[in-house]
Amino acid sequence: LWNARAAKYIVTALRFSPDGRTLASTAGIGEDTQVIKLWDVVSGKEIGSPLTGHSAHVFSLLFWPDGKRLASASCEDETIRVWDVASQKCLDVLRGQAWIRRLALLPDGKTLVSGGDVDGTISLWDTSTMHLRQPHVTIPEKVLAWSFTSNSRSVVTLTEAGQVAQWTGDDFQRKEPLMKIGSDFIINPPYQPFSKDGRFLAVGSINGVLRVWDLSRRALQRRWTNTTGPVVPLGFQSDGNKLFTWSLTDKLVHKWDWAKGEEVQPPLTVPPWTTVAAASPDGRLGVMADEAGNVWRVNLSNGTKQRLTLPVLEASDVAFSPDGKLVAVSSITTVTRVWDTSNWQAQAANLFGLFSVAFSPDGKRLATAGGKAQAVNLWDTASWKNVLTLPGESG
Repeated sequence: LWNARAAKYIVTALRFSPDGRTLASTAGIGEDTQVIKLWDVVSGKEIGSPLTGHSAHVFSLLFWPDGKRLASASCEDETIRVWDVASQKCLDVLRGQAWIRRLALLPDGKTLVSGGDVDGTISLWDTSTMHLRQPHVTIPEKVLAWSFTSNSRSVVTLTEAGQVAQWTGDDFQRKEPLMKIGSDFIINPPYQPFSKDGRFLAVGSINGVLRVWDLSRRALQRRWTNTTGPVVPLGFQSDGNKLFTWSLTDKLVHKWDWAKGEEVQPPLTVPPWTTVAAASPDGRLGVMADEAGNVWRVNLSNGTKQRLTLPVLEASDVAFSPDGKLVAVSSITTVTRVWDTSNWQAQAANLFGLFSVAFSPDGKRLATAGGKAQAVNLWDTASWKNVLTLPGESG
């Protein structure tokens, strides 16, 4: 009756609408992997524009009995998408099952059934409830640094003008100014000036003065110095009671009991051209890297350093897992790599992420920051499979 080029290489799935007037097709392998096309069965002409949203092969398609909705399932991006056929817009994205191969719909017209490839599981989904939300929230200020609070329901921010505020609500748009710390401060991204629970804020200055605020009390908690040159905070230890700082003139890293303003161990000399550093959650192990690709393992108890032979070039960030067993290093020129800190064996070598890395509190996910199309990637730390990619509007 007619023929058409539906894919560059392989058509992986076909499905007729219940009235027989529309044919849906998907592609596999090549640049059109994620594309779903709709065809007029009588004329063979493509209907509207391709349905895009999947990031990998689609192996199963399913129309609702009334033909108004279409479901598609992808193995590799591990999602099911529900589409409005008339508008060709995605209505919902279902996540939670690995390597989805097949779809079916129960007679109630709302329960979708999916079959998994890897573990043989069958999942049931209630499609009467929509899961799509606003893809992202924009805080309408130029933010230098931010942190979630301990309950993850609000965000604290610091602006260039030194304004500290807390943002609440479902869309984080309700602003509560907390304090102004002035503009005579230094922070050094990607280092985090907030404690992990968002309670404390630490900043440095060009004249060596360090300050720590308790945001819950809206008060300056400690002000002290031990140098006349620029000093920046490298971050709080996980419990928030200790603070690492970096004196830029003498290239020394200090560890403070900041509540007392006292050093808790001898200062550590930083190798020239060091760009990133991090301490393990227990404060015993440190990792430093420089622009030339040198990486050092540091015993933070006595300051001894060991140079590691690791394939790192122009490191941009480093992060430890919550248990301290893994360390991830991102690189501006290559990719993010992960090592086991007990033997420095590679665990993951080709994770896309150029600018920043962070482990989730439970250690099950690693987040890497990239570019526009892949602003954030989430990786499963057991399999090192990509579980989510978030696009961005800029670098």
